[in-house]
Amino acid sequence: MSAFSIFGNKKKRGASRTPTAEAYYERLARRAKVGMFSVIILLVTFCLAGYTFYPDELTVENFRYLLKFISVEQTETADIGSVISFDTDASNRYAIVRGDIAILSKTALTVFDTSGQRLQKVTVKSDCPLLITAGKNMLVCDLGGTKISVYNSFSKVYTEDFGYPILGVTAADNGTYAVLSSAKNYRSAIFVYDSNYRQIFAHYYSSDYATAAVLNGDGNRLLALSHVTDGGEYVGTMALYDTRAEEPIVSYSYPDELPLSCSFAPDGGYALLTDKALRFYSADNQLLGNAATDTARLLGCVYGESYAALTYSTDGLAEAKQLVVYDRLGNAVCVQTLKSAPDDIIINDGKLYVLTLGTLTVTDLEGKADTISADVDGDSRDIILYDGRLLVFTNSSVTVYAADTLSKIEMEEPETESSEVDE
Repeated sequence: MSAFSIFGNKKKRGASRTPTAEAYYERLARRAKVGMFSVIILLVTFCLAGYTFYPDELTVENFRYLLKFISVEQTETADIGSVISFDTDASNRYAIVRGDIAILSKTALTVFDTSGQRLQKVTVKSDCPLLITAGKNMLVCDLGGTKISVYNSFSKVYTEDFGYPILGVTAADNGTYAVLSSAKNYRSAIFVYDSNYRQIFAHYYSSDYATAAVLNGDGNRLLALSHVTDGGEYVGTMALYDTRAEEPIVSYSYPDELPLSCSFAPDGGYALLTDKALRFYSADNQLLGNAATDTARLLGCVYGESYAALTYSTDGLAEAKQLVVYDRLGNAVCVQTLKSAPDDIIINDGKLYVLTLGTLTVTDLEGKADTISADVDGDSRDIILYDGRLLVFTNSSVTVYAADTLSKIEMEEPETESSEVDE
């Protein structure tokens, strides 16, 4: 017997046979079932992991934001251009919310995206509408009313009834906000809420009347103004609070002065305007400078990062007004005579933007560039600076200009690839 006979005795492998149609489709069905269950398991695992590690991100608002640019049934069309039109109302208030344009009137809240497409329109009722941006949301209320509502670009997300008239609202960049109101057995009260609408701070005044309040950008500092009458004269108070503590960090008293407004600087310093003086403080609560104010002629005050602008009426000229800009040392760095009261003023990045009588003017307060101006709609009344663009509002429309050149620019379709779902 040959040494390799063991291989010769092996049975030959049977020839392959073509499977029947039933066997072929049965095999495909088994594979499809395995694939389907694998996908389901992966999806469930993904959802569980997302819910476990990112529970705060899984909100209805974020899903709506993802669907922002998907329209199954187009009900409106809007041409891309430099102008958006809306319902005419002299009481309109404006804000930019995550790049979208919000308009609040006495009867409605309307939101447009940057291409002019309407995202939301809801009916509201207010006699004195107030609209403020708070992080990724906006706060809507009727000053003097008792309710405040929180909206995103698509819907209402929260409402609270304070039971007492709302006298003022302020908000921080991170979504923290404060409400001036009152409470039982108290003349005034200030309530501070985080971005999840949870109360994190409250201060109650038993004898003082709260005048104004402002939060810093991080929402962890609060400036609160109040006043009380003593012997027929005002005594004003400014207190600086850490919203994580009850007692104030520092408190100032101003006899015979009525506090009017205040503002934080980016470095933690702050400014205060009373009916007698404009004061600037450093982050370590030291007085940097001050300037006297003329109450009889004072029309308004606007704050910037390192400046404050006061507007005065001018003796002898019925329509002319005087605009004075002060730095933090109390020095007047810019004085302008305006043909009429300014419709709106913005101070940002060392530049002064003034809208008056159909003219928009930009002045470099540091003297690094020439003053430029442009004619705008004669009915223009408000301006907003956002992402290098100036939005100029009338009672029924908004026009977009480049902030550096004041030339009209077209609003573009938003870039969905770079849009963030949450901040």
